[in-house]
Amino acid sequence: MLRKNERKLTAAEVKCLPDGTPVRVYGRDRRGYTTELLCDVVTEGRTKRLRYFDMSAMAVKRMPIHQLDGAVHFYTVEDYENA
Repeated sequence: MLRKNERKLTAAEVKCLPDGTPVRVYGRDRRGYTTELLCDVVTEGRTKRLRYFDMSAMAVKRMPIHQLDGAVHFYTVEDYENA
């Protein structure tokens, strides 16, 4: 569920964000419940990725930024101009 001060982003827009910007990734788990993952943008070499802390493995992990379907799975960022 989107918060008041959040807006959806495409993968191309996420790749243009500066390093350290917090991004939320929304989706569904295998049972259909909504999931929310708090990440931040990092640059690794020539590519940008999303870094997050995995509680089950107790480790920092990275995932690629790729195009999501936009209806169920999407990226959001806080929108301070419209807050």
